[in-house]
Amino acid sequence: NNSGGYSSGTAIGTGFQAYGRGMFSADINGDSRNDILGMDTSGNIYSYQSNGSTSAPLAASRQQVVTGVSSTNKILFGDVTG
Repeated sequence: NNSGGYSSGTAIGTGFQAYGRGMFSADINGDSRNDILGMDTSGNIYSYQSNGSTSAPLAASRQQVVTGVSSTNKILFGDVTG
């Protein structure tokens, strides 16, 4: 989260089982930190943007970024605004 890495597993949150269609990681806001994205079974995608913290919470509250995606086969995430 802060480019330093972790020496052991670190819990980043709970409730991610709601994202039954996939979990993704990408820097979607151009801050050089990977953000977490999750797609629920209805095809809604939520982002948890990294805040650079080394302690909880590691990311901002979730934000819905896409609705109604029908398949994860051809989804790519990245910083599209530069």
